[in-house]
Amino acid sequence: MMAELASGPIDYGPPMEAQGRLEQALNAAGAWRLDARIASLTDALRLPPGDTPTNALSAAERRRVALCRLLLQAPDLLLLDDPHADLDAEAAAWLDRHLAAYRGTVVAATRDRCFVEDVANWMLELDGGAAAAWQGGYASWLEQKWERLDGAAAPSGDRRLAVQREIEWLRMPPRVRTANARARMQDRAGAGAGSAVVEAENLIKGSGARALIGGLSFELPPGAIAGVLGPGRCGKTTLLGLIAGEVAPDAGTIRLGADIRAALLEAPDGGPCPDPAPRLAELQQTGVNLVLLDEPERGLDIDGMRALEEALLAFPGALVVATADRRLLHRTATHILAFEGDSRVEWFPGAYAAYEADRRRRLGRAAEQPHRIRFKKLTRG
Repeated sequence: MMAELASGPIDYGPPMEAQGRLEQALNAAGAWRLDARIASLTDALRLPPGDTPTNALSAAERRRVALCRLLLQAPDLLLLDDPHADLDAEAAAWLDRHLAAYRGTVVAATRDRCFVEDVANWMLELDGGAAAAWQGGYASWLEQKWERLDGAAAPSGDRRLAVQREIEWLRMPPRVRTANARARMQDRAGAGAGSAVVEAENLIKGSGARALIGGLSFELPPGAIAGVLGPGRCGKTTLLGLIAGEVAPDAGTIRLGADIRAALLEAPDGGPCPDPAPRLAELQQTGVNLVLLDEPERGLDIDGMRALEEALLAFPGALVVATADRRLLHRTATHILAFEGDSRVEWFPGAYAAYEADRRRRLGRAAEQPHRIRFKKLTRG
């Protein structure tokens, strides 16, 4: 070192040039924002804390971690396999916004109709071993498909009617959809006129030291279809159990109205839910007039989801549906029970679109960014 100093001035040019190239590469990769991006993505996808052992993660959590890693890598060609499958409605809407703004090309194998309608601009349908390409989103695909199909191949009966009804719904302006949802709520309430189907007052239920439900009061009217929203492990299944009488509250009261017969449909051991459409018809024949469904969309393709929606709308009694499928909520829900964090469950007497508008009004810009679910400490009086 001393010999170099004695021999003359040091040429700093090459190392400074290398440093400049390195800084340019880091800037281009967004490396200085990496910590903030990691925090934002892990929060939006509801990932467990970073110090959680990998062997403690559920299968759904591992898939969300893999999705987060892909979004951080931001490849030019982003290939996604059913990316909405393990997301709740709020996180799925966030993912749609993220992918709509994505700078690269996105190819997603998906059953999520909101994503296909709002984000996708080209579709490849795989059906019966054949592939067909369609330009545009879900609504145009649905219309083009049934227009091009040969008469002999076109669906008939209930399936054809279900497709036509969905096309009509997709063509409606948002205001008309909201008005129709309000009218549907009034029609269903009138058809099942009587006292409340379910009444809850200051309902509190915890898990360990956490309060899952921290003081919920609501009255479910006859004929209502209540959508239950929230991330995994927030308490949706617990709420269904409380309504069904299979789980006891820690405080408060919950009771069914007179002459109410309830049935709970849930997936066995986390697997696909038995096809709920025929089950609803069977339950109606046995006199059940309140059905609780826990993620009935699990394992269904788009045709199955359409059949499920028709079955929900045709059921004359009240329904409480824990679901992450936004299109199902848009088309069927008359009321919303939303787990919004801090042990608060928001009861909203209105359609899903109206609830979302109310939520944006209450939360402002914060409504655009999902967060990990947090709970208050359970206190027993």
